[in-house]
Amino acid sequence: MYDASHLNYYGSCKFSDYLGKDLLERYGRDVIPDHRGDEAYLSWDRNVQIIRQTVSDHDWEWR
Repeated sequence: MYDASHLNYYGSCKFSDYLGKDLLERYGRDVIPDHRGDEAYLSWDRNVQIIRQTVSDHDWEWR
């Protein structure tokens, strides 16, 4: 959701937080597990590193 035609960084953080909480409340962690550090999802971990660097480069607050 964070790109030039959608939400800005802070809006994407707010929406992602809302959506994540809603999905976990509806389905639970058994259906929606945390894949951070999972080898099958390494591209997601790399993407987080890129986003963290972008946030740092712009002096934004990491959320």
